[in-house]
Amino acid sequence: MKPFIFFSIFFWPLLIQTHVPLKNILKYEIPHPDEISDLAFHPNKNTLYAARFLHEEIDCFGLTERKLEKIGSIEGVRTIAAGPTGDLAAPDFSAAVNLWTHATGQEKRLPHSEWVIAVEFSPTDSLLASASLDKTVRLFSTTQRPSLLQRLTYYSQVRSINFSPTGKSLASASDAGVQLLDCKTLQKTTVSTEKLATTVNFSHDGHLLATAGKSGVQILDLRTPNQAYKIPHKSSVLEFSPTGKHLATAGKGKRVLVWDNRKTKKPLRKLPHQATVTTVKFSPTGKHLATGSGTNVHLWNNN
Repeated sequence: MKPFIFFSIFFWPLLIQTHVPLKNILKYEIPHPDEISDLAFHPNKNTLYAARFLHEEIDCFGLTERKLEKIGSIEGVRTIAAGPTGDLAAPDFSAAVNLWTHATGQEKRLPHSEWVIAVEFSPTDSLLASASLDKTVRLFSTTQRPSLLQRLTYYSQVRSINFSPTGKSLASASDAGVQLLDCKTLQKTTVSTEKLATTVNFSHDGHLLATAGKSGVQILDLRTPNQAYKIPHKSSVLEFSPTGKHLATAGKGKRVLVWDNRKTKKPLRKLPHQATVTTVKFSPTGKHLATGSGTNVHLWNNN
């Protein structure tokens, strides 16, 4: 049975609570009625998309000029991604990715055989990657006629994917470890045998790759094989800042830790939350860090 999908626009005044700055960090709390599952910044606008999950439903929100704008509702979505040209991708409960093309305003459904776990846009090409429970990663064209380009099989379920800044490589995290896919030759290279890897993220220059797994967080230097820097934090989500100076990590401890990539023994900042943090995302300029925790979105100054 095809899921019911509807789109509508609503406006509410944004309720913002300004807290006393902690080490020049300003926090905004944006109340939501549902649990936040993922966040994504628009690459060119001052807009933050938030996906919220409750009773198999997800809504995506745009945050502009201190207003909360409802832009859609889809069943069973846990992740969203914003492309370099403003395209938006969000998988639904029916094993498909919903793609909204910014140039045309049209929606296209990209089918899979099972539930999609992760979606990611290439930063340079009209390319969208998706990872599914069927142990595949699929590459789609996001042109005016979106279409499937490649279907790649993996040994285990891929939980996280991330393109390199040049778009030439796609990193993936799975039970088998961390692999790099050459997007031109489609050859896979294992860069870490870290078991139960949950997330991967490239640094701004593509030289470093951060991974989170059973043994904690590791920063792999891709220029030097078999060299890794460990961070003493059990984390399930992480992201490098666009400037390359910072790495944000979050786990079950109801806090986000911000690290200096050159000094990984102690965090620079500890950002407390009242619930488990499910997502961390830096703004395109790196000046802000957005975090999703429970029913709240927190926006921090990353000075």
